[in-house]
Amino acid sequence: MSEIRHERTILQQRDLKLRIATYIVTILITILVLSPFIIWLTTVGYTATGEMTERSELQKFIANPLKRILRYWNQVVAFCESPLLISLRNSVIVTGSTCIGCMYISALTAYGLTAYEWKFRKALSTFIVVVMMIPTTMSYIGYYKMVQDLGLINNLAMVIFPTVASPITVFFMKMYLQATFSRELVESARIDGAGEFRIFNKLILPMLKPAIATQLIFCFSQSWYDTYLPAILLIKDEFRTYGVAYSIYVIKPMIITVAPPIIAYLFCAKHIVEGVALGSVKQ
Repeated sequence: MSEIRHERTILQQRDLKLRIATYIVTILITILVLSPFIIWLTTVGYTATGEMTERSELQKFIANPLKRILRYWNQVVAFCESPLLISLRNSVIVTGSTCIGCMYISALTAYGLTAYEWKFRKALSTFIVVVMMIPTTMSYIGYYKMVQDLGLINNLAMVIFPTVASPITVFFMKMYLQATFSRELVESARIDGAGEFRIFNKLILPMLKPAIATQLIFCFSQSWYDTYLPAILLIKDEFRTYGVAYSIYVIKPMIITVAPPIIAYLFCAKHIVEGVALGSVKQ
């Protein structure tokens, strides 16, 4: 009995040390991630002679919180009355359509490369990996010329179409699906009379939920902050996205730029954790 208690005590001490090390590493990473915001809030501006020129944002808020809140509110009101509101609507349309289209098409492509045996499957998989290495901006010159020849400048759909095809998203979902795919489950559904698209929508998409949630965060952030393609294809003010209009107008509350990707992450984080837990149980 004494030996069992001694081993249990050693295991408890080892577990306690592991927890302490985990907490320390987590706290250090959190401080590292939050350090730019902390510096922005606490840094004070100085002149070349060492004189203080401006108080930090935190000091300003503490000195007169009512005035700062009123100023932020006035910025929001001015934003609602500016052309930025239309740009925000355009960004919501572009980003939402891009995310939905990219996730569905990438998942469908990954399913086709995993579930079916056909002649050029390996060649296409290799082609997708090769395309991942090519910067997307290299194709924008030819794409702009094509859109101009078609007379589709200032069309939101022309910004959405190129971003829907994402090789890295297809590759990621293919790798995830190869680890979780059950051919017996698909065969059983076929025997029960389910069609291929019904199998994909009812069985494969729920299986890919953690992978979709992970890639959705990157797709959302990339599309929301993208200014290169919208800047060359959307010239008129009523078609500009928020990322382009943000750099033009003076009234630009930063919270509207930063908040959507953070909200998207908060919604997707739960499914990412579930996917990690599911993978650990299966292994």
